[in-house]
Amino acid sequence: SNIAVAMGLLRSEPMKHGTLVVPVDRAREFIDLIGKNTKMQFEDMNARDMHRPYKKYIQRIDEMERIIRFLLEELTKVPGASPVKHNVDAFLDHSDDYKLDDVEANLHKIHKEFIQFKENNGKLLERRNAALEERYVVQTAMASMAHVASSRAVRAPEDRFEFEASRSLLDEEGGTSRRSLETMFSNIAGVIHQEEQDRFARMLFRATRGNTFTHFQQIFEPMRDPKTGREVHKSVFVSTLR
Repeated sequence: SNIAVAMGLLRSEPMKHGTLVVPVDRAREFIDLIGKNTKMQFEDMNARDMHRPYKKYIQRIDEMERIIRFLLEELTKVPGASPVKHNVDAFLDHSDDYKLDDVEANLHKIHKEFIQFKENNGKLLERRNAALEERYVVQTAMASMAHVASSRAVRAPEDRFEFEASRSLLDEEGGTSRRSLETMFSNIAGVIHQEEQDRFARMLFRATRGNTFTHFQQIFEPMRDPKTGREVHKSVFVSTLR
């Protein structure tokens, strides 16, 4: 029995429901021919039945769609990459060239290679960021040491005499190594995100009860986060402990 129904958003003209019975062994061939040569919408009469013989094929197709979505999302992050999409006519013209098993195997292979490439790229970005951070920390530390040395050079002779005269005998015996340790740990340098600067300085100030002064030097060269792929801006901090 044919019943005319209005399809609403799916169709602009009235459609008719009908039942099509095809042999199981040639169902794929008939469905392909009908899909190419006619304008017909298929409805699954057993959509609520979970014991369908082709359920495993639907699961495989869903997994392949997930891989394709992942690859397309990652390709949008590659500069200059423009994947071709929505070319349905070309796909239908060469539909006989595609086999589900071959397409699935190729997708899994590409997905595995892309995951490996992404991990390698992340490691390279981490090493590059670490090298840049180390370079800027060294430059900032050298500038700070040069500033301290210049301020010591202009110190008055009587101040140096006063300091020498006030030193204890214990400092004379074995205090050289102790003083070097105090100098080593009186300044701490590192790298931090620029948006965390103020909170970091306040935390150190409170933790040391006001005995810490923190200086920040902006790194003008942006770095790419290996996890998100976004550019981040960092600063070198030098904390001086009193």
